[in-house]
Amino acid sequence: SEDKDERTLTIEQNYEIDKVVEAIITKLNLTNQTETKPVNIALQFPDHFLHDASGVCWKIEESLMEKSGLSDVLVFLLGDTTYGACCVDEVAALHLSA
Repeated sequence: SEDKDERTLTIEQNYEIDKVVEAIITKLNLTNQTETKPVNIALQFPDHFLHDASGVCWKIEESLMEKSGLSDVLVFLLGDTTYGACCVDEVAALHLSA
């Protein structure tokens, strides 16, 4: 049925990995790259989604390398929600050059 419960969706479907990867490629202007440059991405999940976080990171990293043609892509998982689910840990991302 079209009204799939989120428990029956794959990680790719539930987190819309294809849309996320396309947005990253567009935002970082990764189309038609003539030189290889490392790409670091930092993701932060609220506590109630941490059970999927590593899978999402792997799927994004794999899809990003496949669609952009880059080989030096790292997707980091920031493992803390410092102040709450809505607060982005920008300092940790900066330490990773992400």
